[in-house]
Amino acid sequence: VHRVGRIEPWILEARQEGTFDATVARYDAILDEAASDSRLVGYKSIIAYRTGLDVGDPSSSDAATAYDRWKGDGWAETREHAKPVRDFLFRRALAKCREHDRVFHLHVGGGDPDINMRHAKPEDVFPVLVEHQDVPIIMIHAGYPWIVEASYIANVLPNVHLELSELVPWGWSQIDWALEVLVGSVPAAKILHGSDEASEPEMFWASARLTRRALERVLGGVIDRDWLTTAEADRIGRSVLAGNARRLHGV
Repeated sequence: VHRVGRIEPWILEARQEGTFDATVARYDAILDEAASDSRLVGYKSIIAYRTGLDVGDPSSSDAATAYDRWKGDGWAETREHAKPVRDFLFRRALAKCREHDRVFHLHVGGGDPDINMRHAKPEDVFPVLVEHQDVPIIMIHAGYPWIVEASYIANVLPNVHLELSELVPWGWSQIDWALEVLVGSVPAAKILHGSDEASEPEMFWASARLTRRALERVLGGVIDRDWLTTAEADRIGRSVLAGNARRLHGV
């Protein structure tokens, strides 16, 4: 069992320090301490749920000023006050990924009702992905339901990978179509199976079976069209189901 540390709870912990400089120092220390655990294979952010994926590049002074406004507003999650601070800390987590040789997991796409749907699409985070091509980044949920957008980004940016959860199992009738799009346009070494289920344990089993069967159908069709050999398709299937995740995370 390996861990991925989500930065949002760490931001809540760090901001209890009460000042911007102390919050940043504490936040950096938490990121470093987490990376000292060899079981931690990456950091994760759900900033799409908070202030949106259109992450800016605020200066330290701008973020400090916004921090005071955010604190004075009772920590309300507004794009006016919270966003500059969250964007600033988001970028520090990316820098820590580079420093500690970790993978960055990023929620992209739809989700629970509290997500910021106006700024949750793959295109919103594209500029940040372009800036950080030296950090391996996984777009969690493959941008679902914006699968085509996400596949284009993973095609053109060498550091961007796609993970299938939320599409699997909740988009169950679209899985074959989505895999045809993804396998047909994204390097197969950058597609990872995932189930993203924190309640019913049976969904881990169901998701694995759904993905395996869908891969059999999609890759079987590619073999029938004589675009891949059986050995090549088998290698792709094994990589998507497990090999890519192991390799990318050094497991």
